[in-house]
Amino acid sequence: MPGPEQVNTQISVPKGQAIAGNVANASTYNFPVHYKILRGSTIPQILSADPTLLDLIVEGGRELEKQGVRAIVGACGYFGNYQKEVAEILDVPVFDFTTLINWVYNAVVRRPFAGLIQRKFNAMLVDT
Repeated sequence: MPGPEQVNTQISVPKGQAIAGNVANASTYNFPVHYKILRGSTIPQILSADPTLLDLIVEGGRELEKQGVRAIVGACGYFGNYQKEVAEILDVPVFDFTTLINWVYNAVVRRPFAGLIQRKFNAMLVDT
């Protein structure tokens, strides 16, 4: 099995966004990471919550399950449009980015999380 750094080289991300700490940078984690690119999906489909992507997302999730992953996190906040259905179908926990950030934030900061504002590919945490 390739190491996380080898898997990550298959990911294409905008210049400067794959720095340590970014979900698309495997060095962010101290455990093995598997990435799955959903070939055949388009940005407009994802942004518009196109229901035809559900089968592709589930197929990708099943492939990750076969590889032994113990949880799946959608790297984009728009994955939240599919999270509930995918979580009901797959056998591993499935998180969307916003839910995961909220969970971590509340565990670490211990004060109310106001939310996440997302515009295209940029996200900003809103703190209270």
